Amino acid sequence: MTETPALPTETPLPAAEVTAADVMSNAVVAVTVDHSLGAAWEAMRDRRVHHVAVLDEDGLVAVLDERTVAAHWPAGGPETPHHLTVGGTARRGVRCVLPDAPVAEVARIMTSIGCDAVPVATRSGVLLGLVTATDVVAAVACGAVDVAVRAVGCDDGSHA
Repeated sequence: MTETPALPTETPLPAAEVTAADVMSNAVVAVTVDHSLGAAWEAMRDRRVHHVAVLDEDGLVAVLDERTVAAHWPAGGPETPHHLTVGGTARRGVRCVLPDAPVAEVARIMTSIGCDAVPVATRSGVLLGLVTATDVVAAVACGAVDVAVRAVGCDDGSHA
């Protein structure tokens, strides 16, 4: 018999009050633009993460996810020799948030630009962590975030 997790005893916070720092994953794995795609894949696999931060000499330039790595991998899979680099594969340009950004803002960024990981950095650009879609869902699932359900496209606030 599976035990049902206990519901939180405290009232969940509105999504506007929960911050990126509250839900982010602190252990960020990073690779450089010069690393091979294979090295990025190994880093994700070995550390059991789905995203790596991509750095160049100036700092953070992208977040690379496992789907992008898989989509660019040559036929034959991870054991196939290749010469692809992270810098040649990762889409440059990344939208960061400050640690005090509301988790609702992070979710809006994810949906507006079609990503599932948003870096959290200081004003001076120091990378502190990543908020992933999994982090946001986990916060909702454990009751840390109160979510108002609203159907997309319904003006009257009703939902299906």
